[in-house]
Amino acid sequence: MGIETQKEKAERERLATLFQIDRTDPNQRAGIARGEQMVRAVQYSVLMKTDPEKAREEAPILREQSLQAKGVIAEYRDQTGREPAPILTPEQRDYLTANRDVLDSQPQREALREGLERAMIVGESSRGVSLDYEHSESHRQETKSEPHRDHGGDSFRGR
Repeated sequence: MGIETQKEKAERERLATLFQIDRTDPNQRAGIARGEQMVRAVQYSVLMKTDPEKAREEAPILREQSLQAKGVIAEYRDQTGREPAPILTPEQRDYLTANRDVLDSQPQREALREGLERAMIVGESSRGVSLDYEHSESHRQETKSEPHRDHGGDSFRGR
């Protein structure tokens, strides 16, 4: 019973080298917030398509959660000068991948694609991968010009 097989030992060692969420780690908070922000944006868009009335009811809550996440992300950006990589569970990644076409605008779909490419996946990504990346001028401009782009269609320009 107490004897570990080679296969079990190899799996335990492999898992030890893979990324795990630690919500107490200040370096992870912004990435977790970014990942949750991505999920909420897609959930809102799905809800708008399936139950617009419920989506309108939940919009203020989602907006508040998004503002909180933006604060955490902005604080991280101010402290590091870098953008946090989204931190996602495999289930969140799969949900975002399966529902990426629900987003109405090309910029939203592109932001989701980039987020998925940069995401740290719990239990799959290597622990040594960077939790952030340099943000480009174009990303900074996009962020400043579209401050509420996370909530489906509730506040987009040109709609």
